[in-house]
Amino acid sequence: MIHSRINILSLAEYGKIEEWDHFVHKQKHGWITSLSSWAGVLEKSFTHIKNKSIVIIGNGANKIIGLLPLYLVDSPVTGRRLVSTPFATLGNPLFSDEIGIGAIMPYLEKSLQAYRASYIEIRVSSPGLSNILANHFTIDNIFKCHYLDLLRPLEDIYSCLHRSYIRRYVNRAKDAGVLFRIADTMADIKSFFYLYSITRKRLLLPAIPLSFFTSIWEAYMQQKNAVFLIAEKSGKPAAALMLLAYGNRVSAEALGWDLQFTKDHVVAGLYWEA
Repeated sequence: MIHSRINILSLAEYGKIEEWDHFVHKQKHGWITSLSSWAGVLEKSFTHIKNKSIVIIGNGANKIIGLLPLYLVDSPVTGRRLVSTPFATLGNPLFSDEIGIGAIMPYLEKSLQAYRASYIEIRVSSPGLSNILANHFTIDNIFKCHYLDLLRPLEDIYSCLHRSYIRRYVNRAKDAGVLFRIADTMADIKSFFYLYSITRKRLLLPAIPLSFFTSIWEAYMQQKNAVFLIAEKSGKPAAALMLLAYGNRVSAEALGWDLQFTKDHVVAGLYWEA
């Protein structure tokens, strides 16, 4: 599709994966779920998800000025829809100052018709971008993200935590002899998944398949863009946390814990260790 100043292509039509990822890396809100490799993780793990991401090229300089990770999700439960970042808590459309999302709205409307999707869902973590999207989309605030500034020394962060709750729980985990380590084998990923799945079942929520987590570990473990942190008590896995890391942000994405270790406050200790 041609706009007066831009050319909009699918990722398959564009094909220059390295340039796509380089653009993501340069953006303030660039995140791991915007990388081309995230599409591989999703399509390898879910047969009902297909990559329909788009790249926006400036006609004058013939360079990338915007990216919108986009996936067609065709589910018998939730229907057929386009989603910017399925199975992730963070993710923003990435645009340079030269372009705004209004310029690609006609393309998105045509995509809805072409893919016979009922709606488009764009998940953002930037309040400023949410305000811009409000001109074109219905804003839903049912999810919350909690941010912690990590630029301060750890001692300063710790002193700001609630003394009677968080600090006491963190110290209790230490006193109970809870040990923490980074997963380094597939057996560790399966231990994480066991804790995660029993926690989801306890909360009456479905668990994301194991293949999703193994794909993430295989794709991002070497670069430390994904870290699985395990808490152990007396040699037994007590809690586990999956972290995604990219640029200057780390995000806690999935958690599981065994109720028999509740009194040891393994979750508080795990988050502090992370």
